[in-house]
Amino acid sequence: MRLSHARERLEAASRTSDAVVIAKLHVQGAALRSGRITSGDILLAVDDRPVGADVDLAGRLIRGEMHTRVTITVRKTDGSQDTVQLQRAYISGHPTNEAPASILGF
Repeated sequence: MRLSHARERLEAASRTSDAVVIAKLHVQGAALRSGRITSGDILLAVDDRPVGADVDLAGRLIRGEMHTRVTITVRKTDGSQDTVQLQRAYISGHPTNEAPASILGF
């Protein structure tokens, strides 16, 4: 999952807010396989911890030990909210795999 910092119009909140937007899903990633997270979704929280507009915090919270679970809460482009539990996995050739062996992305 690639995250980006973008100024987004949050229709459901009727206000403009900085947010972490999911820019792209990795073809081997659990987020894409779930079928419930899509490009353009706004990342609200990781394991119930709000991320606001902090892309670095979101990335740190998403990464973790391989085969552990992480819960992602997003606001969909239609304004609805969804919470998805994903299992972290090794992604061949992904930059997060350059981190220490115990810290892998999904």
